[in-house]
Amino acid sequence: MRSTFQAFALACVVVLAPEGAVAGTGALISQAEEELDRLEFEQARKTVARARHLGDGTPRQIAEIYRLSGIIAGSYGNPDAAKAHFARWLALDPDASLDPGVSPRISEPFAEAQDAMREREPLRVEGLGLEDDRAVALVVQADPLGMVAGAMARFETPSGERRRVRRSGESPYVLPLPQGLSNVVTVVALDRHGNHLAELSWRPEQPAPADEADSAPDTPPVKDEQTSRRPFYAQWYLWGGVASGLAASGAYFGLRAQSDGRAHRALIDGGADPDGDEAQALGSQRRRHVRLGTAAGVGAAAAASAALVLIVTRPGGDDDADSASSGARAFAWPLAADGARGGAAGVELSF
Repeated sequence: MRSTFQAFALACVVVLAPEGAVAGTGALISQAEEELDRLEFEQARKTVARARHLGDGTPRQIAEIYRLSGIIAGSYGNPDAAKAHFARWLALDPDASLDPGVSPRISEPFAEAQDAMREREPLRVEGLGLEDDRAVALVVQADPLGMVAGAMARFETPSGERRRVRRSGESPYVLPLPQGLSNVVTVVALDRHGNHLAELSWRPEQPAPADEADSAPDTPPVKDEQTSRRPFYAQWYLWGGVASGLAASGAYFGLRAQSDGRAHRALIDGGADPDGDEAQALGSQRRRHVRLGTAAGVGAAAAASAALVLIVTRPGGDDDADSASSGARAFAWPLAADGARGGAAGVELSF
């Protein structure tokens, strides 16, 4: 029975994990374009949302994601969301344009977004050296739609080690660098999901002289910080799938226990011997189902908690105009049968 239960829970995880969870941003964008060609708008919307949430998109890919999001929203007849998506596209690519002959449902929100952005600067950032090039600051010169939520610096140390440092909050983002750095530093403006909105290259003017290293004040330690592109085992949707599978298992065993309890009572009411083999077998089976349901409920609650923690600790929330439908909700319910008590829990995840 234990092996069967473990196999059932694993199968639930495989089924409930979102399709394309391990696909890259570029592959998901291509998939969404194919789905649009087939007029599968709802599936395309989900695919684009997954691409955005991966958090590893380049500036060009993020611009393409907002273009597709605007087309999908317009096709759904949601001009406000389409306009918002197109405005973000234009903030990243001021020269963007739609293909000729598109539907007015799409072209009209795009024209409104163009009008709204005409008097506003596109996204523009600058990198400045600080403290004798022992830090670099990413300064947001223009961010008309408040898309920038953090910054990252990538560099190679004098010893050849590749490192990165990341900061969130508000501009300017001060990113400490190791002493004596002379290589080019890539400075990146990040959105709430960790996608790259803009990238620039910056080089220290000159390394700090070696004879001044001992007398210089200590710099803040440069620490490799985890990017929003977490490994698969640290993704919220994996543990959400585990929680959903265990919750379904707990509900199943809870219902089985209740059914066993009713059958046991009917058997006794019909005049059967309570100590007979059939009554004893039903009672034993009911207790086993209660234990399994309780174990599944506890596991679901733990997995749901892990999923919620991973959602909360991501860099910010969704910044999309039509993101109200996404989110997570934990739930739990008691199970009881003939005095034996248990429970089940789970998490509801919207993609």
